[in-house]
Amino acid sequence: MPDKDPVKGQQSVQLFQEHAARSTQSLPFRMAPGTLYALGVFFLLAMVGLSIRVGNIRGELEQQRVQNQELESELPAEAIDHMFSPDDEGEDAQQDVPTEEEMADLKQQWKDQQARDLHERAPRLVAMLRSGELDKRTEASLLLRESEAGFTYLVEALSSEDAQVRRAAANAISLSENAAADLVGPPLLEALRSDPDPYVREYAATGVGRFMAPGTVDALIEASSDENPDIRQAALAGLMYIDDMITFPAFARALEEDDKIINRYVAATGITLLAYDRRRDPVPEEWADAISRAAGTMVKSLDERVRARGCQVAGYFRIRSFTSRLVSTLGDPADVDEMTGAGGGADPSWEARARAAEALGYLYEGQAADRSDALAHLINALVVAESFDPEPAVRWKASEALTRTGYDPNDWGKLEMLQTSPDEVLEGREAAEFHGL
Repeated sequence: MPDKDPVKGQQSVQLFQEHAARSTQSLPFRMAPGTLYALGVFFLLAMVGLSIRVGNIRGELEQQRVQNQELESELPAEAIDHMFSPDDEGEDAQQDVPTEEEMADLKQQWKDQQARDLHERAPRLVAMLRSGELDKRTEASLLLRESEAGFTYLVEALSSEDAQVRRAAANAISLSENAAADLVGPPLLEALRSDPDPYVREYAATGVGRFMAPGTVDALIEASSDENPDIRQAALAGLMYIDDMITFPAFARALEEDDKIINRYVAATGITLLAYDRRRDPVPEEWADAISRAAGTMVKSLDERVRARGCQVAGYFRIRSFTSRLVSTLGDPADVDEMTGAGGGADPSWEARARAAEALGYLYEGQAADRSDALAHLINALVVAESFDPEPAVRWKASEALTRTGYDPNDWGKLEMLQTSPDEVLEGREAAEFHGL
């Protein structure tokens, strides 16, 4: 039978408690023998792996040391002395920097070498230029214009009996940026005037304007009336390189008479460039009427890009009689369109509205520093455009224009939405009288 002596049971419990207390004093925890065996095996394997890795690293380092010794043994002694020479530091190092004369000499040596290389390749490139394949002609013309010496061959190609070769040469020269004007200008001018191939004359026209040989203006003005519309366009583009009001009549005539929309746009751009370059100067009296007529033609164009250019011209040339037209382009601030956010009746072209805002800033630069009822209608239009126009470009230009006029909302206070213009847009003297100018 089991021993049920209560005293014996209590003694057994006490023995277990004493054993546990002694174990706790010797170790903070108890660990099974199997666990100790597993840990021992793990540490043994780790030490073996570590020793193998250390051996590999030592072998790699030794191999690298041997390679370095071999490389160093192949270097000449003078190269090693130069690498560690004290002359590479301090003031002695500055003596190695080439002077301007030395740089110029090196540049000339490079050009001479380039010319020699081209001379060796010239027969092959000229043969490619005369090839019946377009890709070869194009490649040859591009390679020839890489160096100054190559333009000699391209100029000679302008006299070729093959129109295809003349086209490639004229196009390559006209689009180049490193050609000598005195070398390529006269032959291009001759090609524009007399070459029987219309493509050669078209390609030459742009280059004629860029290189400005004597007689350039007359030749381009004549070409701007050529029966070929592509030649007319190229001639107008060539005239843009000539920053002189002498080119204005050619642009104005093309703007009114040319039957190609693209040519009218090129002409409008040419007039805009003339206006931009003279935006700080008063308009010469002898040009005032012609400029006003040209700007009027532009702002009434069906082409939105031409209308935008017209607004720019009115602003740059300070033609105040266009104020009502410009304000109307922005739209009526008293009648904001709920769908678009622009003023009522605004020009549908965002570019035209942006340029109209810009032009108002130029027309009334610094004149809105003090509140003026005479300017309230255009300030109204600009404020509405800045706040509500759906196009960011228009809002930006309106804000820029307000700053240019000197407008300060704190000084102006609340604006009354005044009528922007009469029912019919006025121009010229009537517009000036309406605006009290």
